[in-house]
Amino acid sequence: MDREIINFLCATFSDLDFLEEQNSNRAHRIVLGLNGRKLADALIERPQLTDTPDACGNTPLIWAATRGYTGNLRELLGQHRFQK
Repeated sequence: MDREIINFLCATFSDLDFLEEQNSNRAHRIVLGLNGRKLADALIERPQLTDTPDACGNTPLIWAATRGYTGNLRELLGQHRFQK
């Protein structure tokens, strides 16, 4: 992800109260580049994060898809489904 975009997102979403109000979970934050953990690790611990929407109804899958983050999409959908 472009460093300028990361800086913008960090400035926009750095307010923990805002993130709480938006009901963003760990997976949302990882997809947005605001959490340094690996998405796969977070999903192993709590697979339900994939389908949990934020306050606007957006799941981590929607965030990843709208931004074209194919790596995150593969992890969220389960990469084994796409293997031939």
